[in-house]
Amino acid sequence: MQEKVIFLFPGQGAQYSGMCKDIYHEYACVRHIFESVSDYSNENIKDMCFNFSNTDLMRPDRASLTTLTHSMSMVAIIKDYFKSNIDMIADYAAGHSMGQYSALCAIDSFSLPDTVRVLKERSLHTMTVAGHGGGMICIAGLDKQKIDDLIDSVKDKGFIAIANHNLHNQFVISGKNDSLNLLLDKAKSAGAKIAKRLAVSIPAHCELMKPAQKLMDISLTNITIKSPKIPVFSNETTNLVDNPEYIKQGLVNQICHGVNWVGIMDRFPEYNIVRAYELGPGKVLTGLVNRANVGCVAQNTGNLENIRLVCKQLENIVAGR
Repeated sequence: MQEKVIFLFPGQGAQYSGMCKDIYHEYACVRHIFESVSDYSNENIKDMCFNFSNTDLMRPDRASLTTLTHSMSMVAIIKDYFKSNIDMIADYAAGHSMGQYSALCAIDSFSLPDTVRVLKERSLHTMTVAGHGGGMICIAGLDKQKIDDLIDSVKDKGFIAIANHNLHNQFVISGKNDSLNLLLDKAKSAGAKIAKRLAVSIPAHCELMKPAQKLMDISLTNITIKSPKIPVFSNETTNLVDNPEYIKQGLVNQICHGVNWVGIMDRFPEYNIVRAYELGPGKVLTGLVNRANVGCVAQNTGNLENIRLVCKQLENIVAGR
């Protein structure tokens, strides 16, 4: 079986002050993406990426738009380099949480204007839940059974649930603050290597987001979703999807359903995926893939040097197709 390539797209939290600055000045196609997202969003994306502080960029709408812009800039560079569409370069795509929208835009399931609009609406919908006494924590170094047991021991303090399962021993958990604070203490006592609060004001990917989910259903009904050029992995089921209705329903469900990222990576051997390229800011997904022990090597594109390296690495792959 031919070795396969997957493009990965990071979600909120990957953004950082100064992102894409060196790449912006190097490539006309990147400047075009920045200008397009700015026009569609009525925001100054260049100013956001280059001048806003990390704290300013944490706001969901800013995090989403800047991360999308960086991801689509990497897509534009690769497409321009090979004078080809993504489906001639990669075999599969996957996005982490909000990154699913970047992935779907990259593989022509969503148009860029629709992606920008729906991400702005998604941010507004999720922000309606902010300030209701909820948030998120990260715990690493404990297995799922231990996490489940700890959650059971604190849930009487308020709703709490696994939001992201990123590695077999790394979890992001959403819920009410009293439960989260108690779980942090218990996780540390149980020997967790990492047990920390995340700098977010919403309990994403859990049932507390129901009000936002209903609004998201309406937003996604109002845009055109096409069959993607290549299949994309579902955050919810870990299955490959290419049916527009399944894609839409998965994005609606995503608001209240956890992201099973480790489940997606565990399926890489099944599809002979041996190369992963993270298109967007940071290197979180690259690190997760390289630690997952699934026979896949990942490379990020967070800066000018790395995107040039990725294009060179892809030359041999494209030539062999």
